Amino acid sequence: MKKVVDEIFYYHRDIYNNPIVTICLIRDSANKFHRGISFCAYTETPNKKFGKGLAFARALEAMLSREDGDNVGRALYFPTMCVDIDKENKSEYDVSPTSYEMKRMFNFKPGMTVTIAANSKIYDAHMFRMPLKTDKVKTVKCLRVEKDDNGDWYLTWKGHRGTFSVFLDAVMPTR
Repeated sequence: MKKVVDEIFYYHRDIYNNPIVTICLIRDSANKFHRGISFCAYTETPNKKFGKGLAFARALEAMLSREDGDNVGRALYFPTMCVDIDKENKSEYDVSPTSYEMKRMFNFKPGMTVTIAANSKIYDAHMFRMPLKTDKVKTVKCLRVEKDDNGDWYLTWKGHRGTFSVFLDAVMPTR
């Protein structure tokens, strides 16, 4: 039986700093990720505790039912939203986490040993050249974790041929 190993919550707020959208990402014992999303209707008063509970319940439902949930109705969006949510469903089964979600989930730190998935794009430290592809799983020691100009998080390590980087969505901590 699958069980929840890790969970994170984050929010999208309106221009008045109210948590309008709550997103929950859970990781199960099979190392799969599931996402649940709760929306606050514009006629409701935002309640962070209720939003977290609903988002977690939807992520758990996706994990247990092994399928995505209901479609997101576009009418749920606030006119005061700062960010557009690009999700299709209120709950998603077996998703690929974003680099931001990976950073929040695993709290990568310098010196931490991590595993890079096979067929990941690896860049030189400054990401100037074309990416290289790894042909097998790679284990490296984290040098630093940074955000690029597009807001994506990446991990840098020192190899025997220089310093390299990879986006966090291709990295898992080694246990």
